[in-house]
Amino acid sequence: SEMCIRDRGIVASVILTVLPGGNKMMGNAIDNFTKQAQEDLEKKAAKLGADAVIGLKFATQGNNFMLLGTAVKLS
Repeated sequence: SEMCIRDRGIVASVILTVLPGGNKMMGNAIDNFTKQAQEDLEKKAAKLGADAVIGLKFATQGNNFMLLGTAVKLS
């Protein structure tokens, strides 16, 4: 049997962060962001009728973090 993947669109999660502790706080901030962003992407993808998010990309700009992916429907 073949699997069909239908693109439902791009989903993104952006967290704006101020890190008063500098680099020592960066590791914890990335861990927290990753958990929050994954939950956010799952919710946004579900609203689009998607089953999964693929092709995740992580980006930073200063102290701001972004996670992007493509929401897809598997059948």
